[in-house]
Formats: sequence, structure tokens, C-alpha cells
Amino acid sequence: MSGLPPPRPFSFAMAALVVAVVATGCRGSFPPTLEGLVVAAGGHLSVTDGSGALESFDGPPGPVTAVATAAGRVVAATADRGLATATSTGGRPGTWTSVRSPVGFAGGPPLMALSPAGGTLALAIGVLQGERFELILLDLGTGTSRTIAVARGLNGAPAWIGPGTIAIDVIGPAGTSEIATIDLASRMVADGVGNATVVSATADGQRIAVGDTNGDVLVGDAASWRRGEPESMTKLPPATAAAVEALALSPDSTRLAIVRRDDVGTPSLELLWAVGRRWVAVRAHTLTSDGPVSIGWLR
Repeated sequence: MSGLPPPRPFSFAMAALVVAVVATGCRGSFPPTLEGLVVAAGGHLSVTDGSGALESFDGPPGPVTAVATAAGRVVAATADRGLATATSTGGRPGTWTSVRSPVGFAGGPPLMALSPAGGTLALAIGVLQGERFELILLDLGTGTSRTIAVARGLNGAPAWIGPGTIAIDVIGPAGTSEIATIDLASRMVADGVGNATVVSATADGQRIAVGDTNGDVLVGDAASWRRGEPESMTKLPPATAAAVEALALSPDSTRLAIVRRDDVGTPSLELLWAVGRRWVAVRAHTLTSDGPVSIGWLR
């Protein structure tokens, strides 16, 4: 049993999107495709088809606890604290192979993110809300790794902003939650970069989506967000009270996936398509998962 809900009809959402495309004069490809969002929820992997419906996605042996994706590569974490990787074409994974991690995981799913080119896995290792953590950069091709020590409290999963920067929710010097960035070349940490708890960016790092515990999601120019100019970004509030748990902005900034969890702990997935300067909600799913939900676009 996959635990997935029955698919919702797509025709009304598509009709609304047609109207929006005509109104905005969108010149992009149409109809849009929502294919290739991988979802780890309830121990299973699933993937969206072109209409946004969820289909089963064959994972590695054992329950899957987290997933990271980029450039056609998938990395999955399993309940036995192992890592496995596969490449995917046409919504189906190839052969899963084990990844030798330089560290073990304890206390839940690993906090991880895959680089835009799909070659490097970032792992945030440490006690949540402790005094420090380690950011480990694992080369999936060679198996080598390097470690950056971060003297901040770990408070969330890492996210790549382009190929050379990691953004992550930390407990900052003032003792509060904030987004910090880590420059991978210099190993320098910048505090208080922006107000958010969850971050996702395009492959070049120029566009960004951020979310917070109030449920709001902001999408727009990454530089504007860093300058503290949220008014220049598009705001996507929740329909009902819910905190943002995960975000996935596609590498080209045409698709957005949002996972929110409501007050009773039920997670939901919303899929949106960019039409001009607007974001149009195309499809939604109620997920079945007591644990964390992670998501990522294959391409």
C-alpha cells in the first residue's frame, strides 16, 4: 500500500490556468508539466506525473525517511540510517547504489540537500539547537568529503543557493532562529541573512522561495530577500493555519511545491506553476505521514 490519496481531477485547475495564461500573455510552453517532484512521506517515495498526480516511485530497500534531488539524481535516506542514490529518467529510478557516508545519523532523518549539479551532498550533522554542528560536503562521484565546523545551533535542513552557498536555519548569536549562509569556498558564516525557516532556490541561486512557521511563502529575487525587501516578492499565504515544512522551487523557477502541516499535524502538498509574474495553484494532495516530509524536483 502506498498510502497515497486518490488523484484529484485536473480539468478545472487546467481550465483556470488556460485563462491565466491568456490574460498574462505567457510565452512559455503550454500545457505546463508538473512531472518530476519526488516526495518522501510515510516511509514511501512517490513522484508527480505531468498533471501533478502522485505515482509510486521505487525506492531502495527499507522505509525511506528523507530524499534529496537535483539534475536527475536522487539520494534517499532509509530507516536503517543508510544512504542510497540513483539517477532517474522518465519518472522512474535506475539502479539504487549505496552511498558510504563519512558519519552516522542519530535522532531522526538526516538533514541533507543535493547541489544544483547533483554531484555533492550537503549533510548537517549535530544536536538540534545545540552549540555547534558540522556541515559535511560529500562528493558522490569520488566518495571524498570535507567538513566545515559551524559555531551555531542547528535548527533545520541545509539548502543550496547556487553552487557555492548553503543556507540553513540556525540558532544565531542572539539565541533565536534565523537563516545563516555558509560560503563554501571561504567557510565564512553570515548571520541573519533573511527571515525564514525553510529555503529553496533555483540552480543559479538568483530566485528563491522562503517559508516560515506562520505558513507564508515568499517567492522572488534572492538579492531582494537578502536586502530585507520582502514587499518586492510574491506572497503565498496558506488557506488555513499551517506551518511551512518543506519547499521545492524548480531549477528554472517555473514550478513550486509547498508542504505545509496544519494544527492537527496533517501535511499537505500544493503544486504551483509560474504564469508571468503570478503563481497559479494547480493541484493539491493530503499526505499521510507522522514524520517529516521532504521533496525535490528531479529537474
